[in-house]
Amino acid sequence: MTIRTIILAIACAMPMQAGANDLTKRITVTMTVPYACSAETVAMTRTETGLSLIINEECNSGRGYDVFLQHTAGSIAELRYDNRPLTPSPSGNTLLSRSNRAQDRQARVDIVGAHDTQAFITIMPRT
Repeated sequence: MTIRTIILAIACAMPMQAGANDLTKRITVTMTVPYACSAETVAMTRTETGLSLIINEECNSGRGYDVFLQHTAGSIAELRYDNRPLTPSPSGNTLLSRSNRAQDRQARVDIVGAHDTQAFITIMPRT
């Protein structure tokens, strides 16, 4: 799990006493916020040529995240992500999408020629 640290500086003014100088103190509060990223398949339909998936992408990384399809090398003929054609990677690790911000969204993945393959959707936060 990747962790980012957020530092909040909170300026607290001390109450003034009659005749006293204006006193100001600074308190620094540090908290750790873990990245929470997931890609979940919410619907899967077999088509004549392969599979159609609906996935939920959720990631709180302020720098964004990447979504990959990991599959058996050479097993996918065609691939579309939200109707955008992609070339399947010969290595079996195909980049589907790259986001430059945190977001929750739903996407469609169409895989042609996926009858005899194992495929997994993964999401990686950018750190």
